[in-house]
Amino acid sequence: MLTWYFTSVFLHIVSAMVWVGGLMFFAIVMVPMLRDKEFQGLAPKIVMWAGLRFRFWGWVCLFSLLTTGLTNLFARGYTWSNLFSREMYDGHFGHTLFIKLNLVGLVFFLSAIHDFWIGPKATKLWSENPDDPKVKQFRKAASWFGRVNLLLSLLIVFCAIMLLRGSPW
Repeated sequence: MLTWYFTSVFLHIVSAMVWVGGLMFFAIVMVPMLRDKEFQGLAPKIVMWAGLRFRFWGWVCLFSLLTTGLTNLFARGYTWSNLFSREMYDGHFGHTLFIKLNLVGLVFFLSAIHDFWIGPKATKLWSENPDDPKVKQFRKAASWFGRVNLLLSLLIVFCAIMLLRGSPW
């Protein structure tokens, strides 16, 4: 059981690294690079290729995080009935877990909207007609969804630390 738990924790941490690292890479490297005039003609193709590639691995990571997160909770003695019990969410641990689980749900929801509607629409419009006013609108929306997901993901990491190390306040 201990080996399975450690493997699950390892996969949970690696999945979080890939997810958050990928979001940070887009924000810190890709977006500034694509604003450079040198890449203007290639930008829609780069965004489409990188977006599709990250979308696949991002969803693998999100589902891995969900699966390993539940596995880690169950390995610590919690059950399905605990998850749906009001008493589970009393106290520091429960309150923090409640916040973390809600943030995770929000990240799944926003990622689905970004990855399957706004992002593809923005990229398609950008590729077909870069001067269309809708392009700027959809690209801006996609960018904001990415930023919010990054912020929420960092808050989830912060909650994870608080679950294991306690509150800093």
